[in-house]
Amino acid sequence: QIPAICTGAVLAPLPITSTNSITGAWSPAPNNSATTTYTFTPSAGSCALTTTMSITINPNVLPTFPQVAPICSGEVLNPLPTTSSNGLNGTWLPALNNTSTTTYTFTPDPGICGLTETMTITVNPNILPTFDPIPAICNGDPLNPLPITSLNGIAGAWSPAPNNVATTIYTFTPTVIAGACNLETTLSIVVNPLVDPIFAPIGPICSGAALSLPATSTNAISGSWLPVANNLATTTYTFTPTAVAGACPLSTTLTVDVEPNALPDFVQVAPICAGAPLAPLQTTSTNGITGTWTPAMNNTATTTYTFAPTPVSAGGVCALSNTMSIVVNPNLAPTFDPIAPICEGAILGTLPTTSLEGAEGVWSPAVDNTTTTTYTFIPNPIPNVCLTNGTLTITVNPNITPTFTQIADLCDGDVLNPFPTTSLNGYTGAWSPQPNESATTTYTFDPDPSQCALSTTMEVEVNPLPNPNFTVVQEIGCAPLDATFTNTSVGAIAYQWNFGNGTSSLIENPSATFGASGCFDVTLTATTLLGCTASFTMADAVCVTPEPVAFFSSSLYTLTQDELTNSFFNLSENANWFSWDFGDGTAPVEAYEGSHTFPGIESSAFTVTLTAMNDVGCVDTFSYTYEIAEPLIYFIPNSFTPDGDPFNNTFLPVFTSGFNPLAYNLKIYNRWGEIVFESNDASVGWDGNYGLSPAKTGNYNWVIEFEGIDEDFGSHKLSGSVNLLR
Repeated sequence: QIPAICTGAVLAPLPITSTNSITGAWSPAPNNSATTTYTFTPSAGSCALTTTMSITINPNVLPTFPQVAPICSGEVLNPLPTTSSNGLNGTWLPALNNTSTTTYTFTPDPGICGLTETMTITVNPNILPTFDPIPAICNGDPLNPLPITSLNGIAGAWSPAPNNVATTIYTFTPTVIAGACNLETTLSIVVNPLVDPIFAPIGPICSGAALSLPATSTNAISGSWLPVANNLATTTYTFTPTAVAGACPLSTTLTVDVEPNALPDFVQVAPICAGAPLAPLQTTSTNGITGTWTPAMNNTATTTYTFAPTPVSAGGVCALSNTMSIVVNPNLAPTFDPIAPICEGAILGTLPTTSLEGAEGVWSPAVDNTTTTTYTFIPNPIPNVCLTNGTLTITVNPNITPTFTQIADLCDGDVLNPFPTTSLNGYTGAWSPQPNESATTTYTFDPDPSQCALSTTMEVEVNPLPNPNFTVVQEIGCAPLDATFTNTSVGAIAYQWNFGNGTSSLIENPSATFGASGCFDVTLTATTLLGCTASFTMADAVCVTPEPVAFFSSSLYTLTQDELTNSFFNLSENANWFSWDFGDGTAPVEAYEGSHTFPGIESSAFTVTLTAMNDVGCVDTFSYTYEIAEPLIYFIPNSFTPDGDPFNNTFLPVFTSGFNPLAYNLKIYNRWGEIVFESNDASVGWDGNYGLSPAKTGNYNWVIEFEGIDEDFGSHKLSGSVNLLR
């Protein structure tokens, strides 16, 4: 007897040989989903009876449990029962979690025909009531009632009672609501103490002294004073703090004493002559005020001195500063009309014995007409007049030769700039003779009158120019053109060639290669031993004809047995003579363009060559090979039946000739535009599957892209639809 099993459990095959060695077969087929009676039929030829066996299939039972109610995060979560309400034992996974909602799975113990079951236990999050912060207040300010509902909608009550004289932390206790997971929270309200601004005492000051009231107290409280500062009378000022959120300063007062001033008196000091002794000024006034004088004593110029009392204020003594001017009369120096400079050795007369101011006196030393000399006038004394010695300088200029920068040697025809009319050492004058730009000449500079200067000369050398010239061989042709130049210049030792094509040379008889088409002006610059240069330019010395470029197109690029006549279109440039060789044994044809019929030889290829030539014999060729291709033959079915029978199981387009199998692509699209199949192999078709599953019956679109034998010009794109039938 086979033991009972649970629904869906594995049912082992029944034995085909009985315990008493009789073979046979069982029916019906094994069934693991319902209790079944099976019949054993002995094999033919055996003298045995049929027999039966019943195999019991027990149903699977779903465990049931009472639902656990939701809890708040962190609450105690009791263990789940290990025996269901309908008597099934088992275990739960995962472990209990009282911090987040979790789904638990109950697995019955082995040997019980029970199914797994799940239970989700909801864990609600704890919510913290939120409130706007309460700004700090000053001690004794009114304190509004605290809100009884939080910003996130939680109602409750605060404790302790509001206190407007001390900083306090208040606790909010939410109202108890079934199923609500609300937490307590706190709110601190700062109560700031009242603060007196503190200021250092000011004064007493003297009347009119600078007075400034501080805008910030020593304990960092800012504000303003009334009335405005008064430095002429004793005043009591009131300080009003600037309003600052959270700050609690009080008003305060400050009295500044202002004392009257006294003016120091002094005896006026009499005028003196410049340089005479000057006694120090008294540091105590005639009315008993002490102090100091500034600036320092000066016996060379009239000066105003300022007396500063010391101290400015000392418990009731306030004094003003005072001034005194001491006149210092200048020492008068006798003056004379200046005597004009003279040249060395010129006649110098006697000096005047009376100054322009009428002072009389004598001169020293004796007059001298060979060197510049300063003479001193010693005046005779005059009572009550401050006189000093006078001076007079007589300049004696030496006779000097004017100097000039030597003018460099010229080349014949160079521009000779005007000679400078002022020498390097500052003398003016004129040159003679007139400038000569074609011959070496000696020029003379004559200084203007009244200058202590001598005449001088300068020679300017004028050198001859070279005579540049050349000839050229191979002056016309196709690129690249090599031209040779022969130098025929006279009187030169160095040469500079410019070939007009961006290249140059310093060789006497050079060669040059011209790669671009066009005519080029060639310039030869010759230089003499003395550095004189001259240039000669030969216009269009070299002309390069543009090279011909042979090229053609045609109406066909692949021939077939049905199309053997091809038209040719000449696209050549820079040529005026053309010859066509069609590569099929026919004679070349001289023509600009035309058509030609090729022999119909199957699988043949013909290379067509175009030869192009210009007026100077430059030649270029272009060839293209034309093949006679097989005709394009294909067949594309419109239906297929992928049902597993031997016929029509694959959608496969059939190409027999005229196409390139290496340039083939097939795509199949469903009605939504999705690609359900793609192949780059013309021998592989669609088997009717989409991925690993059979595609639904219906109409599908296909697109085939391929190239003919001539891949450059034979691209094709076909599209259509196919019916998938099952």
